[in-house]
Amino acid sequence: MAVVVRPSDAQKFMDLARQENLEATIVAKVTEDPRLVMEWNGNVIVNLSRSFLNSNGASKKTDVQIRETKPFQPKHPSGNLQEQWEQHLSQLNLCSQKGLVEMFDSTIGASSVITPFGGKTGNTPAQSMIAKIPVQSGETTTVSIMASGYNPFIMQWSPFHGAYFAVVESVAKIAAAGGRLEDIRLSFQEYFERLMQDEKRWGKPAAALLGALKAQYDLGLAAIGGKDSMSGTFKDSDTGR
Repeated sequence: MAVVVRPSDAQKFMDLARQENLEATIVAKVTEDPRLVMEWNGNVIVNLSRSFLNSNGASKKTDVQIRETKPFQPKHPSGNLQEQWEQHLSQLNLCSQKGLVEMFDSTIGASSVITPFGGKTGNTPAQSMIAKIPVQSGETTTVSIMASGYNPFIMQWSPFHGAYFAVVESVAKIAAAGGRLEDIRLSFQEYFERLMQDEKRWGKPAAALLGALKAQYDLGLAAIGGKDSMSGTFKDSDTGR
C-alpha cells in the first residue's frame, strides 16, 4: 500500500505504523516536476511524464458480445419432499460454512457486535458482519456493517441480472441489520474465466458491469473499490463460469 503524507508528518506516520507492527519506508518524494523518475544504484531507470501515466499508456479495445437472455428456469430438486430438501440444502451456496468460519476467531479484540452464528443452538449464520470501530481508548457505539450478495444460478443464467441482484441482496442485508441506505458503499469482487480474445467471454464481465452499474443508479449508491480476480482458468479448464 502507498500513502502520501507531508514531509513533516513522515516520521510520525512511520512511528505509528511500527506501533501496529507494520513496516513503513519512504520510497518517493512528490516534486513540482510532473514526471515519474526512478533511480537504481545511481542510474535513472524510469523517466515518464505524468500525463502519460494518467492516460494508462496505450489504449486497448476489444469486441464484446453479450448473449441474449432467455426466461429464467430454476432447477427444481426431484424426488419426495425430504429428498428435495436434502438436495436443496446440499448445494455449495447453501450448505453450512461453520467449519470454515470457526477457523477465524471473531472474538479477538472483543469488538464483534453479533457472532457469525446465533440462534437457540448457535448454528444459524448471521446475514451481516457487525463490529465496533477500533478506538485508541474508551468505548464506542459506532460500528461497521458488512454484507455480501451472490446467487450462482442467476449469475450463470445472466451476468447482468446476477450482478444487479448481488448488489440488491447485499444492500438488503445491511438494511435488515439496521444500516442506513445512504451510508452504504459498495466494493466489487469479480471472478471470470480467462477472457483471451473471445468476444463471448468478454461479454460476461461486460454484462455484469452494466448490471452492477444499473443497480447503483437505481439505489443511488456509489462503489468505492473492488478487487480484480479475473482468471478462473487453469490450463484447459474453466471454473469461473
